[in-house]
Amino acid sequence: MRLPDFIIIGAMKSGTSTLHGWLADQPECWLPALKEPNFFSDQPEWNKGLDWYAGLFGKAPPDKLTGEASVRYTSPSWAPVAARRMVSVVPAVRLLYIVRHPVDRIRSHYRHWLAHKWGDRSLAKMMQEQPTEFLGRSLYHKCLLPYIERFPREQICVIRFEDLIREPYPAWARVLEHLGLSDRPAPGRAYNVSEEIPHFPDWIIQLRRRGLLRPIKRWPRPVRQTGRKVLARFLGGRRGSYEEIRERSMDPIPAEILGELWEDIGRLEAWLEVERPLWPR
Repeated sequence: MRLPDFIIIGAMKSGTSTLHGWLADQPECWLPALKEPNFFSDQPEWNKGLDWYAGLFGKAPPDKLTGEASVRYTSPSWAPVAARRMVSVVPAVRLLYIVRHPVDRIRSHYRHWLAHKWGDRSLAKMMQEQPTEFLGRSLYHKCLLPYIERFPREQICVIRFEDLIREPYPAWARVLEHLGLSDRPAPGRAYNVSEEIPHFPDWIIQLRRRGLLRPIKRWPRPVRQTGRKVLARFLGGRRGSYEEIRERSMDPIPAEILGELWEDIGRLEAWLEVERPLWPR
């Protein structure tokens, strides 16, 4: 039975697609076509059993590292159960956790919500209505704590999104070291970045919310991207340009929320024993 040697556990909207793509391109690594299997977090996937999960890695050559990426593993709603299940199944797995400036992550998350959930509520309103989803995913120490409590420190690698996508790419060197791979240049290409955000009718959105479109994730990335553009063109065009949605995401963040964010970041910095703050306050 083949199981993953490493897992990218989040955070959402922090570069997990880029890191997943980079590692999939390395000759020593093998990742399944299905990104975000959510085996340890989602009950329907967990109910499929370990044989189903191991089957995702069944075609991996024996001399290659295997891995997967599921951002729900560090969602506030699922992290405790995911960490408990994960340590029982793959106790020696290497964990990769990508964190981004917490406010930037919230704004990116809101843009993602505008693009895919099709609501019109403001950023402040969404943070008030869904604090666990929008604020909670930026409380990085709190999200990581279930893993800190269960896994040895040396199995957890925390890297900054900003260090992954900008030269000289110091986060890439840390990832390679964490996985025991030799040093090499960073690929440098970012994944999951779009210039425009398509608008789909309600029946497409409902299919997606019910998970009925999940098999599409197994399709090759270029096929998915082309299909998305074709559907957007023939099923209603696009909701708005990236610039229009970005403008909506730049509303001020309430001071009390910023205080909670930076208090949590301080706990993460203390655990990491960093010499300087991860981000300027």
